[in-house]
Amino acid sequence: MDNSLIEAYQQTCYKVEIDKQAFELFIGQPNPQFVDYCLQNEVQQWAIITAYNPFSNLTPEQINQQANIALSNELQALGYEFYQGDGIPDSSDWSIEEGFWIQNIQLMSAKLLAIKYQQNAFVFGHGKSAPQLCLLE
Repeated sequence: MDNSLIEAYQQTCYKVEIDKQAFELFIGQPNPQFVDYCLQNEVQQWAIITAYNPFSNLTPEQINQQANIALSNELQALGYEFYQGDGIPDSSDWSIEEGFWIQNIQLMSAKLLAIKYQQNAFVFGHGKSAPQLCLLE
């Protein structure tokens, strides 16, 4: 994976919407309001995963939406509580990637889902830590 792609992931705003509350998360930057939400709601670790644009190849919207529906159905079948968690890119080269913020998911489970849905990376966090980028290559 080239450095420009990693840089793009790091500069993306990850917008999480939970029960009409919106949080903007950035890699390596703590968000005190989001940390408070997690502490108050006993969220010990979480991930943001999408099924959009497998291996960072631009993919038609209809295919992206179908893949995200499959991911949503799988998350539901696995019993996870999840909400909207979109990647909003810093540049106009990419469009918004719809995805999911999944609460109380283990790192390895998140990694396996991201691999299954052909992602190069996903976002993970726990406790009071800042969101971190987890690369899969």
